[in-house]
Amino acid sequence: MGAVAVMFHWPKLPVIVTGPSGLAAALDRKKLIAVLGAQTPTDAKFEVKVIDTTGREFWYDTTRRILAPGFAAKVWTKRQLVQLYNDDSGAALGPYQPGSLPNRRLDRIVQEIANLLMSGQATRKRPLQHDVSISGQEGQGAG
Repeated sequence: MGAVAVMFHWPKLPVIVTGPSGLAAALDRKKLIAVLGAQTPTDAKFEVKVIDTTGREFWYDTTRRILAPGFAAKVWTKRQLVQLYNDDSGAALGPYQPGSLPNRRLDRIVQEIANLLMSGQATRKRPLQHDVSISGQEGQGAG
């Protein structure tokens, strides 16, 4: 695992990381560096994306190990984040159903999805190469 260079600024934590291995989450910089550092280098540029609490997308270049804000200015919506989680992890960990999306703040949705991912990574049916787990989360494991 090598160092990760950050261009311009860090994403606002917690974050959701999406890549070829599935979804992962990081609640702090140390875990984000571990998740990104564990990614297998590929020829595909920016295959790994990081979504922060503002919905902004960051791109991670696995060969150069650089994390940078997405230059296409993609901002994820609440509905897209819920769908991303449910399509990837919903079957293994249970779907995320936040209730009324208009009444939920985007940063809260990112935080809740990150917590679900962190608590369920140790029990996922499809293992991730970049498992980073924490303890103390109850009732979120796979059934």
